[in-house]
Amino acid sequence: MKPPALQDVTRSVLRGKDNRLIRLPLLTAALLLALFGERLLGPYWGLVVLTALLQGALVLSYDILGGYGGELNLGHGLFFGLGAYLSAGALAAGLPAWMAILLCAAGGLLAATTLGRLLVQLRGLPFAIASLSILLLLGLLASNLEPLTGGHAGLSLNPQWELQGTLAAATVLFVASWWIHDRFPGSIPGRALRACADDWQTAGATGVAVARVRLQSLVLGALPATLAGGLYPFHAAYVSPQSAFGLEAAMAPVVMVLVGGPGSRWGPLMGLVLLTAVQEWLWIQGLQWRLSVWGACLILSGVLLPRGLAGLLTALRFHDKAARKSPQKETAL
Repeated sequence: MKPPALQDVTRSVLRGKDNRLIRLPLLTAALLLALFGERLLGPYWGLVVLTALLQGALVLSYDILGGYGGELNLGHGLFFGLGAYLSAGALAAGLPAWMAILLCAAGGLLAATTLGRLLVQLRGLPFAIASLSILLLLGLLASNLEPLTGGHAGLSLNPQWELQGTLAAATVLFVASWWIHDRFPGSIPGRALRACADDWQTAGATGVAVARVRLQSLVLGALPATLAGGLYPFHAAYVSPQSAFGLEAAMAPVVMVLVGGPGSRWGPLMGLVLLTAVQEWLWIQGLQWRLSVWGACLILSGVLLPRGLAGLLTALRFHDKAARKSPQKETAL
């Protein structure tokens, strides 16, 4: 899977002052959520927004290697599940919240570095299958290591934080993930990764350390995903193999990025908003079709929207711009 040639609709449309006009309301909304989210939204919608923020961190972190790096990383959700179990285990052992978060970060970095050294040697379909296999293997381990993980029944905890506290932490994590995702493509590692995605052999011949760049990108994406999983038990107070390593949770960021537009600045957020709304509608209707919807979206986006919604908007803008220039050329002739 290659990153889109037209990287981002906002790169050509939203520049300078216009870009700041979009960022300012988003940062204001994030500040309000962090301070008064539960009071403004209420318990139900506060929980919906909390879930969206955690998924948003997962989506933005996936897009680093899965979008800019051009890899279909089906196992990215394993870091979310690992963070959830590390956090739940630390809290169940009586460790304070800050220590549970630090344990998640350390465990995520260690796991990403260890597994990444194996995965970055693969590309394309073998990479996707290997990453998914590791995810499924961790799910089986979580189901069978009952003394550590609670087995199929999972781990039950006392809620550590009120909804507002978890909302504030999730908002900070989401903003940090957004900042990393926004700055990454223009950085030296980001440019090197995109060069590897376009043609890794040419990139290697020009001096790019392909394996190291891919490993760094995988580790960078794994940290927000692990921290998102680490925050999950703080309010949910429950972790199970299905909620941590299930296919529904693992496929959500992949589908959201592919629908919104991989390797784009705003595409993953577009996919996040759209599919979160669809997911919530299915939940309200009592329909257990989420995995089917993820599969349908995955197929349709690959066939009809290979560059996602961001690529579609970019193409429409260029088409409109070309159409407006044509009459001017004819008049000049």
